[in-house]
Amino acid sequence: EAVKKALHQVYHEKMRRRQLWGCVRTRKSTILDYDIYEQAGIDQPKIWCHVWVKKEQKITGMQEQPTEKTKTLPENNAQDGDKDREMTKKGKQTVHEVETVQDCDVKEHYSMGNDDLDDEREIWEKSTCPTQVQLRRPPREDKLQHWIRGLLRDEYDPPALCIVTPMQDFEDLSKKQGFDRLKKRLEGKGRPMKCQVVPRQFVASGHIWLNLGRKDLWLKLAGLLP
Repeated sequence: EAVKKALHQVYHEKMRRRQLWGCVRTRKSTILDYDIYEQAGIDQPKIWCHVWVKKEQKITGMQEQPTEKTKTLPENNAQDGDKDREMTKKGKQTVHEVETVQDCDVKEHYSMGNDDLDDEREIWEKSTCPTQVQLRRPPREDKLQHWIRGLLRDEYDPPALCIVTPMQDFEDLSKKQGFDRLKKRLEGKGRPMKCQVVPRQFVASGHIWLNLGRKDLWLKLAGLLP
């Protein structure tokens, strides 16, 4: 309810005209209401979920290696085998795309205007692969309104799930990427986990989502019914 309220406050007109999505759920669906777990006094569940990422170019393959060259010295100062060492880059340079996990709670974003923040997050995309995340309670109202900016997209249901993830990027998927292992690694470096608000379609649950069209058209249709 807190996220829904914030969405209507920030995107009142867009929420009225947004695309409606229907979901065919499976029998073994995980409950995604953080409040239920808090009331029961148990830890928030860890789920497999796609996250918001930014695709960036990364250059690899160039490594610095020491090489030797002979000094040219005056004849009276010359010494056999007098050499100098310098660093040169060797290897084949390759450029590949890396999906870097984004953070809605990054400090720099709080000093940005709404339009600039919308532009910054416009290039955020759904990650190709899911990772393990944990549900969390939404932040206070003013902070939540900041978190959801730029994340209301026609191709997804409104962002409704607040999550945390220790995942930093999807560069090397051959390594074990379990939540607890990554969290421990972050804690060892003194770095916090990343916070996001994601649509329910991001949850890797095997649900079937159906686009039902614009909400305002359904409201107009409902008004015509006796």
